[in-house]
Amino acid sequence: EQAKVVVHDKKQEVEEIVEKVELMEHELKPETAPITVEEQKEEKEKEEAIVEKTVEHELGIDKWCGSCQWKDMNFNCDKRVSWLMERYHIDELEAKEASLDQGCHTRRNLRGT
Repeated sequence: EQAKVVVHDKKQEVEEIVEKVELMEHELKPETAPITVEEQKEEKEKEEAIVEKTVEHELGIDKWCGSCQWKDMNFNCDKRVSWLMERYHIDELEAKEASLDQGCHTRRNLRGT
């Protein structure tokens, strides 16, 4: 549950920044503003990709290896993430964030916790 809140808050923070930057860009260069529905859809998809990558970077998930051992178990972090996603019906970012905080030895060391 905590991972869900962390990911949600970070996404919201990044989305606000991306929206402000795009607004400023369109004010400075009105010709860059999307006009057609197709252009608007394309811009929205680009925004979502930027937000996703930024959130991954901010949370340290962009350096995910997945092959490290989870806690002292006989499976790796990728297996743990798959199980969390299936069991709790959460997205991959939330599952990775939860795994990092709960038992990934490699990433916990990189995060300094």
